[in-house]
Amino acid sequence: MLSAVGETIVVSCPLEEYTLFGLATFGTSHVPPVLLGSSRPFYVQNTRFPYCEHFASALKAGNVENAAAALRPILWAANRLHNRFVNRGGHNVALVKYITELLGMAGGRSAPRSAPLRSSTWRTLVRCSANRHRGHRFDRGCCGQRLSRLLMYVELHPANPEWAAVTIRDMAAFGIEHRSELDSASRDARFPRDLYVEMGRRGWVGPMTPIADGGSGGGVAEYCLVRKRLDATV
Repeated sequence: MLSAVGETIVVSCPLEEYTLFGLATFGTSHVPPVLLGSSRPFYVQNTRFPYCEHFASALKAGNVENAAAALRPILWAANRLHNRFVNRGGHNVALVKYITELLGMAGGRSAPRSAPLRSSTWRTLVRCSANRHRGHRFDRGCCGQRLSRLLMYVELHPANPEWAAVTIRDMAAFGIEHRSELDSASRDARFPRDLYVEMGRRGWVGPMTPIADGGSGGGVAEYCLVRKRLDATV
């Protein structure tokens, strides 16, 4: 998407790490010096440690090295204050909205579920959550298929099963072939631009973006497969 329309319209996201990837790949000609929708400035910085301000300054200057250095403390704080809840399936959106209102901006109320869960379903969910909190492994059977369907997609199928099989195979081979380079980039906090461009060429970047705009033209199933396999192999 950045390659196709980055010079014409603002293509942004609320996460500094993805903005850094775009800056390292396309430079300032396609990546705007703004992050739209970010809540991190509320909870990962203060006047003594203006981490987000440091990142914004590096982004505006187009300095990839300084942006990468500024990203480290942001991720350190975000992983401890926010991401650990997201990784467990939650999101402290109500807290973020409350802080937003304290700063004089419009926060709004947190929207409830469109259809309230039955009391029996809630009891099942609470029981499963308690087991997870006590360190027990999640037992899908304790919640049942009915609860699972309320909480997540359970029957996602790519439009082309052959594409899925080929993609899984190719991603595994890609991870093995470039393992040393990927590990080196991770240790050095360096963005592996050439590998990222190659993944884009293979259709693994922007799987839901229309083909006309440089993506793969897939749907939710294709996105989930690509994301899951990239996490596992790359």
